[in-house]
Amino acid sequence: MLTAGLGAYLWMTRGHHSKGELSRLLISRGIWLIVLEVTILRLIFFSQIRFTANPVILIILWAIGISMIALAGLIYLPMRVIAAVSIAMIALHNLLDPISAERFGRAAWIWDILHQQNVFAFHGINFVTAYPVLPWIGVMAAGYCLGTVFEWDAHRRRSFLVRMGLVLAAAFVVVRAVNIYGDPQRWSHQASPVFTVLSFLNVRKYPPSLDFLLMTLGPAMVVMAWLEKVHFHFTNPLIVFGRVPFFYYGAHLLLAHLIAIGMN
Repeated sequence: MLTAGLGAYLWMTRGHHSKGELSRLLISRGIWLIVLEVTILRLIFFSQIRFTANPVILIILWAIGISMIALAGLIYLPMRVIAAVSIAMIALHNLLDPISAERFGRAAWIWDILHQQNVFAFHGINFVTAYPVLPWIGVMAAGYCLGTVFEWDAHRRRSFLVRMGLVLAAAFVVVRAVNIYGDPQRWSHQASPVFTVLSFLNVRKYPPSLDFLLMTLGPAMVVMAWLEKVHFHFTNPLIVFGRVPFFYYGAHLLLAHLIAIGMN
């Protein structure tokens, strides 16, 4: 999600494209990913695409697609406003945890899509909101803002990424240790130190809590800074996989499904 936003910014600036062109690309790419989610991915998961036989599970491609469509509108705001909105989404969305979709009546499905894992029916088809999108929109928007950092010289950029990554990682430790806010599931002392650490690290991804995002984005930025110093051959697996991520994402799901069929 973060690098999708970053990639959108770099596509616009390094390709000398306008915001209008970027917005149209994000909308079309987002719609395409949503279509793939409910067709090709559904075929891989269930070996059929009939919508009435099994629920439509809205997972990662759906979340990326919706986030892209949202970013298509956000890019017209000033960069500082986008940054403020993205930080607010990431840092404050857990305040919404006590709100249940049922209180919105017929519009409950909107809340399911934004912030709550649930099942809702639409024209006889059951949809599972496995990836609520509100925090992910904030992450993608933050990645778009991060693009401005990649216009700096290499030393300044790497220094920023390392410092920001360490700050986010430290913030995770502090917020999680306080154990009041940041994740719906509190950690607790267990029978052994190992299981206490596991409880500490057991944070929610669906939707991603503040703790989850601090725990993952912080180290990711440090790794991003370190990878800048490494020059990969074009046959390196990181380059090969990175250039065609959707192919390998779909291929690994298909392989896992075929293995599961073979084991039954």
